Amino acid sequence: YTTQNSLDNVFEFNILADTNRLTTDTGAIEMLGSGNPGLCGNGSAGWFTNNTVRFNNISHTVGSSSSDGSHVCVHGAGGPPGSCRGLVWGVYLDGGMSGATVHGNVIGATLHG
Repeated sequence: YTTQNSLDNVFEFNILADTNRLTTDTGAIEMLGSGNPGLCGNGSAGWFTNNTVRFNNISHTVGSSSSDGSHVCVHGAGGPPGSCRGLVWGVYLDGGMSGATVHGNVIGATLHG
């Protein structure tokens, strides 16, 4: 296993609309941590990445958001009973991600912010 890091990134001034139509457990902008703080590789404690997400306009991030991946669930409804998991965000910090700064974004018409 080799350490692969993505540190000190800036994601800014983007217009993201109508994203993630066919995916589940997703975000228009998604950052995934290593899941292992020992693999951070930048000498800091934990999963601190110093990544920044700022000044983006994000709208209509829907995603299938269903357990079988085949139903579009809007605001947690739309598929068979119990199938809508609600795992769709405009900005999604997942899997041990930390040390990210998220500010100044306009997020609308998404299941979660």
